[in-house]
Amino acid sequence: MIKFDFEKKIVFMLDFIRQIVKKGKLQIELEKLKWKLKKKYRNLGEYVTNRKESQSIIDFSHDEVYQEKINEIIKLKFFIDDQNVLKKKV
Repeated sequence: MIKFDFEKKIVFMLDFIRQIVKKGKLQIELEKLKWKLKKKYRNLGEYVTNRKESQSIIDFSHDEVYQEKINEIIKLKFFIDDQNVLKKKV
């Protein structure tokens, strides 16, 4: 009886540690994605600034490079949101 309780406690502790490690990995991945998103925003800002300075462009609605950069940011934001939901479920 005592041996059985001890084994149960060990299994419970191992499961608990696995959950903590899993949450930690997800948190690290989320922080890396947020850093990547920040870089994409900075890259977009530099692109817009350079185009404004060099060609006095203020309307980017027909600029394909601008649209690609915006779409990358939107996709990454959705992915980060999905990862946040996944983290909360764990």
